[in-house]
Amino acid sequence: MNIQRASAIVPPEGHFSPAAPSVLPKKKRTSWFERLRHRLARLFFPFKHHIPPNGVTPAEAVATFLSTMAAEAARRLPAWDRMLRAGLYDCGLSYDARHAFFDSHPVEDYHFAGIVALEASRIRGLYPPAEADALLAEIGTHVDTVAKRRDRIVSELVFEIIGRINMSQSPTLQKMPYDIATKAILEQLDIGNNEDTRPLMSDTAFRHAFGEPLATGFRDWWAAFQTRFVLYLPEGEEDGSDSGEMPPVVAAPVPARRPWRPRRAKPF
Repeated sequence: MNIQRASAIVPPEGHFSPAAPSVLPKKKRTSWFERLRHRLARLFFPFKHHIPPNGVTPAEAVATFLSTMAAEAARRLPAWDRMLRAGLYDCGLSYDARHAFFDSHPVEDYHFAGIVALEASRIRGLYPPAEADALLAEIGTHVDTVAKRRDRIVSELVFEIIGRINMSQSPTLQKMPYDIATKAILEQLDIGNNEDTRPLMSDTAFRHAFGEPLATGFRDWWAAFQTRFVLYLPEGEEDGSDSGEMPPVVAAPVPARRPWRPRRAKPF
């Protein structure tokens, strides 16, 4: 199979793409006066909840993350789409069959789900459980809306890929995350259920070329985000189990007493 790989530059470890977060959301002030006031407030009122100057809520962080991933997916989609079309052409599918294939599968949405899942799979390794749960919940809530879908196809595929990546990161089993995402997308496209396209599932050259647009580009978006911003949970979303406070004890309801009534006289 003659497949021409898309030319892309993989940034070295520790370097981030210009698409990584570099500015705070709007209406966020980080002047020296704001930082000084925050330190004084924490000093004089240590038991009060204070929002850091560069603090960002999970909703704000995920909104920036998904918008960046959508722009990155649009940039990588042409190379990824060419790889898929070349693979289907080499399998001998006719023009009508290839046209019907792309009409029946939301290829662009699967590509977007793969990019989101590869970056979101690193969240649990960077944040505490409460913050990671809040971020993943926001991603699951809004990723379908960003993809302009009314169903849950994108979010279900995102968490399917994340689950597979987490399961593969064990001492006895080590797989590349982009290869796991590629296999999940091919299964979602029913490549293995068609006799004509089934050889693509075991074609190593095709899978590497097909997964290259997913693996290239910037990496560790959330690590770059963590170096610039502080994630904080609003008071209503904080988990009370981590604060050491016991849940309130609910008293058992007291059964109602029957009113007293005089007994009837019984005959001897």
